[in-house]
Amino acid sequence: MANPLSYQRVGGDVRQAPMTRFPYSILYVIETDEQINVLAIAHQKRRPGYWQKRFRQQS
Repeated sequence: MANPLSYQRVGGDVRQAPMTRFPYSILYVIETDEQINVLAIAHQKRRPGYWQKRFRQQS
């Protein structure tokens, strides 16, 4: 990921990077300048928001 700060925030510090060829998004949190924590790779149409439980457990 060339510029992780360029993607849209979807809740708190969680950002969503859509994949171009597939209907999936990468949901992640930027921990430091060199570390990204991937929370989920989620389908864009199925079970929206299921990943939110993962974010709450880590906080």
